[in-house]
Amino acid sequence: MNFELVTMPGELWKSIPGFGDEIRVSNFGRIWSLERAIPSFTDPRKMIREHMVRQRLQSYFDAEKRKHFLLLIVVVQHGGLKHGFSVNRLVYESFGNTDGYVEEGIRIGYRDGDNLNNRADNLYLVNGESEEELVSEPKWVSAHVRPQQGALWNGRLSRPIVKYHPDGAVLEEYEHANEAARHNGVSEDAVSEAAAGNIALLNRMVFRYFKHPYNPRTDDYRFGKPVVQYNVEGKKLSAFRTIREAAEFFGLEPMGICRCAHGITKIYHGYIWRLLGEPYEGEYGKMNCTIEQYNMQGKLVARYPGATEAALRMRGNWIEILEAAQGHLKIYEGYAWRFAD
Repeated sequence: MNFELVTMPGELWKSIPGFGDEIRVSNFGRIWSLERAIPSFTDPRKMIREHMVRQRLQSYFDAEKRKHFLLLIVVVQHGGLKHGFSVNRLVYESFGNTDGYVEEGIRIGYRDGDNLNNRADNLYLVNGESEEELVSEPKWVSAHVRPQQGALWNGRLSRPIVKYHPDGAVLEEYEHANEAARHNGVSEDAVSEAAAGNIALLNRMVFRYFKHPYNPRTDDYRFGKPVVQYNVEGKKLSAFRTIREAAEFFGLEPMGICRCAHGITKIYHGYIWRLLGEPYEGEYGKMNCTIEQYNMQGKLVARYPGATEAALRMRGNWIEILEAAQGHLKIYEGYAWRFAD
């Protein structure tokens, strides 16, 4: 790829619709970004220099053929946002025999089979009717050859998602989170969180990214450990065979209980959770004991009837104040904290 800011012999340039004259595409498959202002919150006078946009190879998943193929993509900035495009579509829509738009779902093929060659005379539509479809298609690759990074949807990169029954049976496959959200009546963010494993069940079903298939025997190992529930004073309330069982009993998210049980969070839904064999001894039970606040010179600044009241006055975290009062933290919010004698 030639990144010099010069026009090569026989090269033609056209502006990309919707981007004014600031970003151009050539019949040789190059993208030229002109100098322009891209103001931001931190620098309202920020400028971007004129340059040839670098392209990167992306693995695209064809849900119909259940295969991956590679293509070049570019990401450009305009109007304070980043926009992603496949280079072959930009070139074909600008220089191919179209009215400037190729419908979603229609793939663009390569006459010489080289999916790095995005010259206009090398591209054609693969529409299922043309004899040209018999010409060499883009190079297919196995999923394990190159990590699957996702498709392009609505100008953004996305990742295929699979919907499973909790017993492991595959129910549906989607090209991106938005499609899964529309078919299941949930938000796109919820689907993404579930596919990442942060939500165990969504509408009583399991969602996973295509690259990370769901296995009911091993996928929920984090939620299969015994867990014990305590109140903040350290009294044992109940025990469960698994984190998932506790979550289902109380209608909570297993990930929230899991994070608390591993010490990532101090408390979850008003209770302390610990893995079996790691008892909680009421470290946070002194939340209603009188707490004193000292400045860095050792002078008493204030006295509070409990950690909760101190947190409200300081607009802070009562757990962190308790940690400081117990000596686990030396300073919190610029003050030293101690329990009153």
